[in-house]
Amino acid sequence: MDYQAVLHDVWDAVRPVVGQGRVATYIPALAAVDPGRFGMALATVDGDVYGVGDWREPFSIQSISKVFTLAMALSRDGDAVWRRVGKEPSGNPFNSLVQLEYEHGIPRNPFINAGALVITDRLQQLTGDARGTLRDFLRAESGNPSVDFDPIIAASEAEHGHRNRALAHFMASYGNMESPVSEVLPGKSGVGGGIIAVIPNRCGLCVWSPGLDAQGNSVAGMEALDQFTTLTGLSVF
Repeated sequence: MDYQAVLHDVWDAVRPVVGQGRVATYIPALAAVDPGRFGMALATVDGDVYGVGDWREPFSIQSISKVFTLAMALSRDGDAVWRRVGKEPSGNPFNSLVQLEYEHGIPRNPFINAGALVITDRLQQLTGDARGTLRDFLRAESGNPSVDFDPIIAASEAEHGHRNRALAHFMASYGNMESPVSEVLPGKSGVGGGIIAVIPNRCGLCVWSPGLDAQGNSVAGMEALDQFTTLTGLSVF
């Protein structure tokens, strides 16, 4: 399959929606990002890499980090992880406090903010340095030693992350946090416009466009993945 040609076709198809949506204005450093940016990259299992648009532009991965912290926690702690976080859909916004009270501080899954905080907390206990472990893992897997934390975005998150602090302190009140809340909060963050997808045994995809829909998903990113599956017939379903 000519993946480069496919990506160009996807880019042409999504141009009308690039720039739609709103950036995450509640995080000042992300509010300054141009919503009209778009990039898409594909890496095959053989190591070939293709891209279109702003695919070489560094961006804040934000909640994509949840996938990698979970993978690292599972690799070190196995099924013990699931004693502190569930595997069910939440049915509520990603930063909701509602279910935690009814369910005694146990988050529904690792990909809502409360669940990601628990996973980061566990990784901190397992490694002594969840932030450094995550950074080193991503550098090794990507082959890119420049992957790093952005101090401007980190400071912006810290200044406006009241909801995440509330989630962490609430779970701590139920005994579901092992590390100090201040240590856990640098390892987890929110929305940034990036989406990753995997087609097993074929390729991995990443698409980035900062304009978000009401649910916090990239408008152009979601459309690009839909166009990609339509053009190629490749899907996990």
